[in-house]
Amino acid sequence: MREFELIEMIRKKVGPPGRGTVVGIGDDAAVYEPPGGLELFTADAFVENVHFRREYSTFREIGAKCMVANVSDIAAMGGFPTRATVSLAVPSDVAEGEIVELYDGLLEVAKRYAVEIVGGDIVGSPCGLTVAIALVGAVDGDRVLTRGGAVVGDAVLVTGELGGAEAGLVALERGLPDEGAIAIALARHRLQ
Repeated sequence: MREFELIEMIRKKVGPPGRGTVVGIGDDAAVYEPPGGLELFTADAFVENVHFRREYSTFREIGAKCMVANVSDIAAMGGFPTRATVSLAVPSDVAEGEIVELYDGLLEVAKRYAVEIVGGDIVGSPCGLTVAIALVGAVDGDRVLTRGGAVVGDAVLVTGELGGAEAGLVALERGLPDEGAIAIALARHRLQ
C-alpha cells in the first residue's frame, strides 16, 4: 500500500475532525483552537525490542500500551488529554492489516479518554517498528502537578502494583502459564 493510500485509510478509520479541530489527518499539520487555560504537551517513542516485542503482544495491545503511556503522563500532571499525533516507522514485514490492528488499540484507548488523533506520519523502517505519540492536554492553572511540587504531608499515590509490567515480561521470557497472578502480570506488560 502506498503512503497516501495508507493515510487515507487511517483518516477514515479515525473519523472526522472533532470539536475545536479545524484541520485533522491528511495535511502537513493539524490545526485546532485551544479551549483556553493552560495546555500540557508530552511525547513518547516506543521502539520494538526495547519497549515491546511483537512475539509477545498483538498489534492492538502495542497500540493500546503506547497511547496509555501518553495519557498517563498528562493525567500525572493533573490534566485531561485532548489531541494526539501518531507517527510510525514501519518495517517491510508489517502488513496493512497489522497497522489497522495497531490503530484499533490506539483508538480504543483514545476513545476511552476522549483523545482525538489529529495526525502523524508514516515512514519505512529498516530495523523494527517504532510508534511515536505526541499528546496535548488541558489543565487548569491551579491544578498543575509537577514532580517537584510535593510537600511534606502530601499523599503520594501509585496506581496498580509497581513492577507488574516487568513481571509480565519475565513470565513471557520464561514461558510461564497464562493463569492466576501471572495472567494479571501479562496483561500489565502488554497493555500498560
